[in-house]
Amino acid sequence: GNDIWPGPHIIKCYMPSCPCFSSCGGGEVAVARHLAQIKDPAMFIFDCEANAGEAVTGNVAACIAELRKTHPTTPILWVSGTPYSFESYDKPRVDGANPRNRRWSDIVREQAERVRKLREAGDTNLYFMDGGKVWGSRYCDEATVDGAHPNDYGFFLMAEAWEKTIRDILKD
Repeated sequence: GNDIWPGPHIIKCYMPSCPCFSSCGGGEVAVARHLAQIKDPAMFIFDCEANAGEAVTGNVAACIAELRKTHPTTPILWVSGTPYSFESYDKPRVDGANPRNRRWSDIVREQAERVRKLREAGDTNLYFMDGGKVWGSRYCDEATVDGAHPNDYGFFLMAEAWEKTIRDILKD
C-alpha cells in the first residue's frame, strides 16, 4: 500500500463492500430503501449535494427516516458539498446575481439545520460534516481541476477530513 495517500486506507478499512451511487444522487428515499437492506452496516455516509444542489435539503429528513426504520442506531454522516472556487472571490455571482445559483452557504446551513433538528428530536447517531471546511478557501483553486471537481490534491484533502470525522464517530 501507499502510506502517503489515505484514500485507499479509508476504503479498505471502512468500506470493504460498499454500494455507492454516483452522480445525480440526492438522498432519495428509494436509495435509502436499497441501503436499508445492508446487514449490520458500521455507518451510512451521504455526500450528495454536489449533484443534487438545493433539492438535497428537501430529502434529508425523509432519507434518514427511511434508514431509521431498519437501522435505528447505525451512525449516519450527512456531508455537505465542497464550495466552488468562485465562491471565495466572486461575490456578485454568489450573492444571487443568477437566481438559479443559491448561495452554497445557504444550502449548507439548511442541511445542517435539518440534521440538528433530528438530533434534538433524539437521533443521537446522526452527524453533519460541513464540506466547506474540507479544503478551505486558501486551497480551493489548487484542490480542483475546474473550480468544482476535486483533483488528486482535493481528494487527498477530502480523504484526510473524512477519515478524521469517521474515526471520531466510530470512536476508533
